[in-house]
Amino acid sequence: MVNGLQLLSTSSTSPIYQLTKTYRFGKRTAKYTGFFYNNSLVAAKSKEFYDIPSMCKVLCKDGGPTLILTDMPSGDNTPQFAIMMTAFIISNILNDNQSKEIAVLTCMKKTVGALQLAIARTVGTRKNLIVDTVARVQGLTTEITIFFVPDYSYIRTLEQHLFNVATSRAKEHTIIIADRYVLDCPTLSPKVRKYLETLKKERYIYVPDPDHGLGKDANSLNYQKYIGSNLLAES
Repeated sequence: MVNGLQLLSTSSTSPIYQLTKTYRFGKRTAKYTGFFYNNSLVAAKSKEFYDIPSMCKVLCKDGGPTLILTDMPSGDNTPQFAIMMTAFIISNILNDNQSKEIAVLTCMKKTVGALQLAIARTVGTRKNLIVDTVARVQGLTTEITIFFVPDYSYIRTLEQHLFNVATSRAKEHTIIIADRYVLDCPTLSPKVRKYLETLKKERYIYVPDPDHGLGKDANSLNYQKYIGSNLLAES
């Protein structure tokens, strides 16, 4: 991932080194991941990605992260609308590029189970698609990561180390799906807060949960049409 080391301290018997140059990430990814490395991470070269045209409203051509905010019930680690939106996003990515490597990461096993079920119902099981907890994939490298953050136990789900692991797996794009009020959480670490606040200013989309508007007749087709109108590029 990274080559080149910068000596930060020579005052101790064991010198401290800081990673400085990455060949795996483009400039946007390096910028955001660099928040966790004293802003010293630099990409060896810039990269551009155009192979997911239907999602160009979400994915930046320069790669890196996108923040998708929605309405998640507080204390619910399996928010159904957000899970359905995740499955919809994966379906569209694979429709554009069937070989794209995707990892869907979250922190709770129960959330993983709900995501696995919804995604399997939408796209089936695939060798190039994994759904797992962040703690189990710390050595993973993939092309696209979806980091799913329910409004549940933010002390754990937005813990700085796990957040950094989850958002630094992808060579191309990282999509963070979270509740619209996630930045109101008082326990966010300064680095996670800086990452999310910067991203919200630069690349963010809000997709409200339309459950009340759709009413009792809501079904998956209603939701898919609604999600598509918010996320997909106009043809």
